[in-house]
Amino acid sequence: MTNSGFGNLKPQTVMELFEKTVSDAEQEEALFVERDGKWISWTWHRFHKEATYFAKALINAGISTYKCVNILAFNSPEWYAAFIGKHLKLNITI
Repeated sequence: MTNSGFGNLKPQTVMELFEKTVSDAEQEEALFVERDGKWISWTWHRFHKEATYFAKALINAGISTYKCVNILAFNSPEWYAAFIGKHLKLNITI
């Protein structure tokens, strides 16, 4: 570590950064998608809520911690929510 610049920053996990961003910017827009010619957005709060729902769905489906999860979907807010949700549940991306 250095005394200034990026080398001076405390290391953080992706999930720590995600949780901090949700806490700091809960009602700010996080994700955007065009559907039927109209742009819609998800706030950080909704992003976190949908990710949590996905994590709970994995639990309900009986997927154990540290098991591999493959998410097949188009580039969309729902894909990102599933991706973060499986990390909330401590599953592995494949």
